[in-house]
Amino acid sequence: MTEENQQQSHQQNVVARRNYVIPVFEKTRQVTVVVSEGSKFLVCSCGHWTGYSIACRHIYKVMERKPVETDAKIRNFKLYRMYVGDKTKQEMSERLERLRDHPSQKIGVLLTDDLPNHVSWKEVGKGDAPLEFFLETLDKIKLRTPSYWKII
Repeated sequence: MTEENQQQSHQQNVVARRNYVIPVFEKTRQVTVVVSEGSKFLVCSCGHWTGYSIACRHIYKVMERKPVETDAKIRNFKLYRMYVGDKTKQEMSERLERLRDHPSQKIGVLLTDDLPNHVSWKEVGKGDAPLEFFLETLDKIKLRTPSYWKII
């Protein structure tokens, strides 16, 4: 094969690859404050709390702090694994089981300290997109292609 034929073959391959666009989905996450039995909880729409029993990065962005031990469900603690079901430590086992079954373990991350005062006007995201872009995509999935956005 000559050099010119190889170059044409390579250009055809590049053109063929450009025909296949891999879609990228974006979804805006929503962090809400839920009040239950006088306690405040932060709940995110991403479902990380439900799936992994720990808080997600969206919640930490709102709270402006690093993760602490109490941000996870009780089942993730070493203490829970050590004492639950242990016949010799019956009292501690019962206390941990009551805590595990408490309704607050199903809601979200307990908000022990107050949120920063500027949460309502906090930046939604980083990048070149304006705030209106994030507000209009709230609760929608948009398909991003090289030249346009398509709502699905």
